[in-house]
Amino acid sequence: MKNVFIRDFEQSVRKWFGEVAAKRGLSVDKVNDGVLQIRAPKFRLRISGSRNHGTDLIDVGITLFADESERGIGLANIMEFRGDRFVSPELRARSADVDAEVRHLSDLTEEYCGSFLAGQRDQWNEIVQFVEDKVTREGIHKSKFGLPRFVRQEWEVETDDD
Repeated sequence: MKNVFIRDFEQSVRKWFGEVAAKRGLSVDKVNDGVLQIRAPKFRLRISGSRNHGTDLIDVGITLFADESERGIGLANIMEFRGDRFVSPELRARSADVDAEVRHLSDLTEEYCGSFLAGQRDQWNEIVQFVEDKVTREGIHKSKFGLPRFVRQEWEVETDDD
């Protein structure tokens, strides 16, 4: 079942993000199973998809990296910087909805990341600073735990509403 999801996900990414890439003379290339990217002159956009274990829910991530940086910024943060809020049309999208979810995300990517894929660096430094300030403000520590590169670091932040 996982292989079917990966196949469908990659086909959808090639179709919808392929249009985003083609407008700029770029292409969508496979990095690993479920991970594709668009490499632009000054940026690369990574599109990754997975299915949650034990459920039929999907998780699609869109991350923009400057040049050869290992630290990327997610689409939701770029949208927030520009004053918008990321809202998935199907907050709990199912594997059967992968094509619709990928299409929605490609539309958002075109709107919020298109200039970066065209090679412009407009506001990139300000977006990086915005994310760093957000991390500090929300109490998320930038600690390194010596984890392998394939392990995603996540933090849970407790807040006191008193």
